[in-house]
Amino acid sequence: MFLSPGYPCRLVPRARPASLVRFAGACAVILSVLVVACTSRDPAAVKADALRRGDDLFAKKMYGRAAAAYRTVIKIDPDDGKTRVKLANTYLLSGNYPAATAEATRGANLLPHDVDAQLLAAELLLTQQEFTEARERIANVLRKEPNNVRGRIISGNAAALITNPAGALTNLDDAVRIRSDYMRLLVLPRDRLAEEAFRAAVRLAPTDLLAQIALANFLWATDRADEAEAPLKFVADSDPHHRLTNRALGSFYASRHRSQEAETYLKRAAEDGDRDDRLALADFYIKVNRENDALSILNAMETKDDASNAVTLRAAPLEFRLGKREQAMQRLDNLLAREPGNVRAMLMKAQFFATDGRWDQALRFAGTAVAQDPKSSEARIVLGKALFATGDPESAYQEFSEAFRADPESVQLPLQLADLSIELGRRQEALQYARDAVRKNPANVDAAVALVKTLVALRDYSSAEWELKSLLARHPSSADLLVQLGAVNLGRGDSAAARSAFARALQLDRDSLDGLSGMASLDLKERRIADVRKRVDEALAAHPQDSEYLLLAARVYAADNDAGRAESTFRRALDLDRANEGAALALSDFLNTQHRRDEAKRVLEQALERRPGSVAMQTSLGMLLEQMGRSTDAKALYEKIIGRTSRASTAASRLAALYVEQGGNLDVALSLATTAKQQLPDDPAISDVLGQVYTRKNLPGVAVRHLQEAVRAAPDNAVYRFHLGTAYLRDGQIKPARGELTRALQIDPTFAQADQARAALASMPK
Repeated sequence: MFLSPGYPCRLVPRARPASLVRFAGACAVILSVLVVACTSRDPAAVKADALRRGDDLFAKKMYGRAAAAYRTVIKIDPDDGKTRVKLANTYLLSGNYPAATAEATRGANLLPHDVDAQLLAAELLLTQQEFTEARERIANVLRKEPNNVRGRIISGNAAALITNPAGALTNLDDAVRIRSDYMRLLVLPRDRLAEEAFRAAVRLAPTDLLAQIALANFLWATDRADEAEAPLKFVADSDPHHRLTNRALGSFYASRHRSQEAETYLKRAAEDGDRDDRLALADFYIKVNRENDALSILNAMETKDDASNAVTLRAAPLEFRLGKREQAMQRLDNLLAREPGNVRAMLMKAQFFATDGRWDQALRFAGTAVAQDPKSSEARIVLGKALFATGDPESAYQEFSEAFRADPESVQLPLQLADLSIELGRRQEALQYARDAVRKNPANVDAAVALVKTLVALRDYSSAEWELKSLLARHPSSADLLVQLGAVNLGRGDSAAARSAFARALQLDRDSLDGLSGMASLDLKERRIADVRKRVDEALAAHPQDSEYLLLAARVYAADNDAGRAESTFRRALDLDRANEGAALALSDFLNTQHRRDEAKRVLEQALERRPGSVAMQTSLGMLLEQMGRSTDAKALYEKIIGRTSRASTAASRLAALYVEQGGNLDVALSLATTAKQQLPDDPAISDVLGQVYTRKNLPGVAVRHLQEAVRAAPDNAVYRFHLGTAYLRDGQIKPARGELTRALQIDPTFAQADQARAALASMPK
């Protein structure tokens, strides 16, 4: 006979040699003897033996084998409550909380008068969020023993809905999050009951460290950390080796910027604690800019496998900031060799490359991180920044939108989306994002500034002023808000009020670049050249390596016709930041005004090697090609841009204009110009192109409306007036046609269509 593998007791006949028959017979004899021995043994003796073995194994911390022995006892005697409690403790020490809770509850039910059994069951019920049952069970204990300190603590935790009696001390965010899931219940009344229980425990046993920790934990979990300081300090000073309390107290002092006290307690925790305690001390040193101290701790930990990733992700950015860039990169490469899919390491490499201006590499690593974890908001943000830096704001917008979907409670993401929306001409979307940021964090000044800035971009000055009134009442010393007040006044044409606001902003923050830019724009408008040069020279002396200050100064020098200094300053700005799109565009425009178009073209082409996706620079290059008489090349470039993105409004407008000039498809031109108008409704160049299209389509009445918008926005543009005069003439409106054509020649007698304007005037009836 052979034992069937599926059924140990089932016998299956099979042919076999005689020797095997003899062996099988011997086995049968042995088995029969064993069966007789087992069945003849007293179950009480078996139980006692299993219980003794379980206790011995438990004492040796061999919890798995101890649990097996205790289960044998319970199989023989299911009503043995004390053994069930022992089994519960064994499961507890093994980390199997659900099984521990089940056995402790059964044991407590079998031992209704055993207080310790009831306390254990109640404590374990908390870990399973069975708060009501835990409260009922502990209430029975407290009726019998009202001064039971452990019972008071458990009662408080049950009332406060705290699952882990030390959880808040280790991670305040998690403690608050756990409780927030229950805020729909009547938590505040429960909190009052909980606090009464904890304080009763402390009164009953003022030197009991567990009671003090329980009270501190409750206060910490309910966001009353300042009140938790006293019990925490009592425990930490009573037991200097209580690492959990030392770490919590150190974290508390760090959050209150009491660095000396924070270091004392965090060092205590690190000396006695595990890797998390040492990492907490390293994080503290990082926070207070003691990079070398942090690195010393991290380097001592890096040989331990369980800490290697945590060490790398902290040490690499420290080394990068300290100039040890190759060492920082090598750390990350080593981590990625171990874990090729580590998203945080990929993102860190992307950020390092971005800092060095190596955007192609940054884009590659950020893209890989997103492919690895598409739901990671952080990965999407890094990829969005890389896309924006390489000149692709449309794709950047999409990544930030995905990041916001993954993290809808973020305050910063709506701000970034608001800025991008303005740049892309999506002003209503920008307004929604800005309002969302303000709603989520009314005290956040950045959100308030974004909202006002968006309203200014929409030219809704009344709403912007209304928002600013209440904001400035709460934040009267905010230079950013005062800059926006200046922008509102400037938009309304009140230069004096605008100057006053910009001046106050600079008094509060002399490094306010926006405030300085506002004052410079007013000074240039009012031809206060000496004042503006003095102002920007002083600012540039304070920020000689800041490309944005250099750009502002260069524009002022150009406005003052100081061509040599303007060019050298534009070039310095671009040398400092080779990927700076604004610097490249500004230098190219300046060279173009100097009739150095080949040089201007070269500047854009070199900048596009670094930011190949830049729609702004590609569009600027196309317009430069038009001016150089290379309309066919410009047209091909515009078509390439439009093929990549439908949001390139200026490129669409210029392409439509070329179709009009070259006799191209007017329906396509109309579609392009209409799309551009929707994106930038206030751009006079787009209104002018749209008017030209309607004029060519023999719809001069419609053309006039758009061309009037262009002239209202730019009354000194001779070309716009010429186009409007032509549309009036096509529409049979002779008098306004004569007026516009005459005004165009007065503004600029030599503009490109001047001869056509004179011929049209000469042909008009007197």
